[in-house]
Amino acid sequence: MSYLGQNFLKDKNILKKIAETVEINDNDFIFEIGAGHGELTEQLINFSKTKKIKILAVEKDKNLFKKLKNKFKNKNLRLINKDVLKIIPKIINFLPINKEVNFKIVGNIPYYITGKILRQISELEKKPKLCVFTLQKEVGQRIISLSPKLNKLSAITHFWSEPQIILNISKKYFYPQPKVDSVLVKLKTKNNAYEISPKNYYKMVNILFKQPRKTILNNLLLTYKDKNKIISILKELNIDPRLRPQNLFLNQIVEIAKKII
Repeated sequence: MSYLGQNFLKDKNILKKIAETVEINDNDFIFEIGAGHGELTEQLINFSKTKKIKILAVEKDKNLFKKLKNKFKNKNLRLINKDVLKIIPKIINFLPINKEVNFKIVGNIPYYITGKILRQISELEKKPKLCVFTLQKEVGQRIISLSPKLNKLSAITHFWSEPQIILNISKKYFYPQPKVDSVLVKLKTKNNAYEISPKNYYKMVNILFKQPRKTILNNLLLTYKDKNKIISILKELNIDPRLRPQNLFLNQIVEIAKKII
């Protein structure tokens, strides 16, 4: 049975690889999304035995939450029975007061909330040092794509992180078995080197990718009506207005936003 769209990873070697990819160190605060039956939670605890870390695991399903409480009742772990989409925007309230803490997020994310979770993380004022997610293979490939295969999700994700596929995971390692394979993705947070507010950058991404099959010019004209001005700006930036947004580089999106917004 699948709980709330979850497919549980059962291979211990892969679970160990995920925990290893989190790069657990002293003073880490690890937030696990969708603890499920606790398979990954157990590995995180094993990797952290000699470290001074804190683990916060969230599980929305009430029955799974009760089982987790019994399984880990004597462990150094805090469990929360809530919707993760309500926790992430307020995650700052759960972080230790210690300013030196390294905040990290890990989890096997259900497909239907992947985009929402990544968007929420991108909007956090205090971002995690890194995220380690098991995602649908197609979604993972979209996230790492750049020009000429840029998309809305990758344009947003690359702005704040360096995404990397660590491992391909066959669907046979999950139960219930999904229809598609997965990947393990690591997102290492980077400093904002583009000298633009995230708000303005994300606004421009939404405008440019409103209708991805349309040209850059046509997408801009859906919001800004001065065609001659838009063409002039794109010409100044040496950007062909007839191209599709998938052909853009991140720095070009930044420059368009600076000129127009």
